[in-house]
Amino acid sequence: MSRKGFIVPPGGGSVLSMAPGRSAALKLVGGETADSIMLFEETAPSGTETTFHLHRHSDEVAWGPGAGDRLR
Repeated sequence: MSRKGFIVPPGGGSVLSMAPGRSAALKLVGGETADSIMLFEETAPSGTETTFHLHRHSDEVAWGPGAGDRLR
């Protein structure tokens, strides 16, 4: 069995500018994972909120250091 792996360091990956002060560094994209997962590192100003949205064909997981009680 052959395995392929790679490392994308903090701040590494293609960066998408989403709004002033808010960006996402792409870590894994569908083409690299047989469309099984997408992973990105988001940078946003404190207090930033995401509008309600729906993913019909995937799940979404959020994580932030020390933010467990603030994620909803």
